[in-house]
Amino acid sequence: MPLPDPDRISILSSYLPRAVLDYVASLPTLPSEPSAQSFPAALLLIDITGFTQITSAAIRRGAAGTEQLSRSLNTYLGQIADLITEHGGDIAKIVGDALIPIWPATDEDLATVTRRAAVCGLEIAQRLGELEVEPNLRLSLKVGLCAGEIDATHVGGLDGKWLFLITGSGVAQLSIIEEVLQTGDVIASPEAWNLISDRFVGQRVEAGHLRLTANRQELSLRPLGPLSIPVDREHSVRAYVPDVLLSRIDAGQAAWLAEFRRTTVVFANVHGIGDVTADTLQLLHGITQQAQRVIGRYGGWLKEITMDDKGTTLVACFGVPPLTHEDDPARAVDAAVALQASLRDLGVTAVLASQPDRPFAGRSEMRRGATSRCWVGTSIWLPA
Repeated sequence: MPLPDPDRISILSSYLPRAVLDYVASLPTLPSEPSAQSFPAALLLIDITGFTQITSAAIRRGAAGTEQLSRSLNTYLGQIADLITEHGGDIAKIVGDALIPIWPATDEDLATVTRRAAVCGLEIAQRLGELEVEPNLRLSLKVGLCAGEIDATHVGGLDGKWLFLITGSGVAQLSIIEEVLQTGDVIASPEAWNLISDRFVGQRVEAGHLRLTANRQELSLRPLGPLSIPVDREHSVRAYVPDVLLSRIDAGQAAWLAEFRRTTVVFANVHGIGDVTADTLQLLHGITQQAQRVIGRYGGWLKEITMDDKGTTLVACFGVPPLTHEDDPARAVDAAVALQASLRDLGVTAVLASQPDRPFAGRSEMRRGATSRCWVGTSIWLPA
């Protein structure tokens, strides 16, 4: 590892959500065991659409299209991230085409932070509901509001690399609300609406969900403040930053050019895990380590792990620099077969799929002073 450097740890920290940074700051050394910290929180699901069309158009235009796509993403995502920070939220996860910011109920009660999330969602929908990237090409979004218990979960740790995910009843609402979201609107789950119904106007849609139409009472802003991580904690911060990013950051190449890369993505949907308990946490930890081991053996990158009512999903990428090989598609297929067998040994079943793609890879502004590398493809978006 390079010598400690204040500027570098600031860059590294910008790739991680506040929940991870708070956790890292609370530990004297690297994590040694999996953990799950429970707390009430409000969440937004900001589902962005239109990437397929703008990515296809960028490919047709070559280098000029790539740079235009980079500028458009920076503008759009940067404005969304700024509004989230301004309203006190933090982007905890980026899954598929969606951002998931959270408002933990630590210094304020759950009703208050749910109001803050609702106000933020309304402003995002009103100001950024649609962006015309170029004639006949638009990005648009739809917003869901949820509230409940959250488990901030840390698993993996193989070779010192940890993965972070959020689970719990609040997160479980996301997959339900996703089915009723509408472009340009903010839809509240029944649980979230019960907390804010005296301060907002809503119209019923489906399955007890409501479309927020107005805010009856203004709430003073409480922006998310900065967090400084001591230089001596860099080793712990690096444990959560993917190796595909570390190689560039250590070389002083954080602001690389936007590019298209041919990659192959493996999706593994694992069945047999319910809510995160002491027992299931150990099982999830074992599954993650097994995936890290198998994907690493075949030269890939375990990008993501998520949990919802549809199961536990692992996402791995092959062909992302510096992990590139001429036979990455074959490696991905072999890894999928090997992963399925290894998970069977743990007593769980998994359905796997491998898909080639040509996603855009670039550096996007995701929070004030923060960055994220993202992949936008014809079928997937995999930000770091």
